[in-house]
Amino acid sequence: MANSSRNLAQRDNLLASKLNEVVKVLNNREQLINVPAVRTVLPPGASEIIQNFRIPEGFEARVLNASVAPAGQARLDVFHGDESYGAQAGAKIINTTDEFDGGVSFFGTGEFIVKLTNLFDATIDAAASLILTMRPTTAGITGGWIGSGAKGLKDDKGDRGAPGAVGSNRSR
Repeated sequence: MANSSRNLAQRDNLLASKLNEVVKVLNNREQLINVPAVRTVLPPGASEIIQNFRIPEGFEARVLNASVAPAGQARLDVFHGDESYGAQAGAKIINTTDEFDGGVSFFGTGEFIVKLTNLFDATIDAAASLILTMRPTTAGITGGWIGSGAKGLKDDKGDRGAPGAVGSNRSR
């Protein structure tokens, strides 16, 4: 019986080890975050903050893609604020009247502030889309996206072996 439970414990430890490898790989990858698209009615020349996206502690994020419609009639600005959540201003990182693809650095603690501006001389129904990637920083890897991993079960001590045969004691 002790041998079969030892085999099960070894199997459990091997499974936990493999699961930990998967967790480590997943936790060190960028995860795509789709920020919900927001449609906003804007009068001529009006600007409105449509989204504040907070970057969780222990993670960093970047803008992978941003787009605005109607193209040429609206401008999408994305700022990074590192103060408190719900900020109205920050350092501008994106400014587009159509579509923006990648090239933005990672930003840590803080938030992305998403702002739409009507550039047209009439009221428009504007929409913005934002795709971010997020990854854990060194501080975030401990917990990561899906936890710290599994631990295998501790094995019981095996039974004591049978005593060996008595050796011969020959004198010469």
